[in-house]
Amino acid sequence: MAILKGHKAQFETLKQAFANGDIALMECQRKDTGEIVSVICAVNVTGRSKKFEYRFVPFAQLFNGNPYDLLEPPALGGGFRTEGNTPPDDVDTTDLSTDDQLPLFFE
Repeated sequence: MAILKGHKAQFETLKQAFANGDIALMECQRKDTGEIVSVICAVNVTGRSKKFEYRFVPFAQLFNGNPYDLLEPPALGGGFRTEGNTPPDDVDTTDLSTDDQLPLFFE
């Protein structure tokens, strides 16, 4: 599955919000589980003069826990890793990071 057009558009909006400083990190509660989570929101400011109104548009929820334990990245040849789906022999998959950096590739 390719990244959806709507997700790409939301990502561009989020980049613009960061560039403009119209961004907030908020603590929210999930409706489905009741869990308290951190959410990245774009901030829309409307109104005039002394009657400004702020609206927070949620864009992304941050992970509670280690995202490397929760996600599987795309395989180097495309698709996702499954049993029997390994990178070609000529692809170097060694971790190129140092101890003080996040890994460049998921392990």
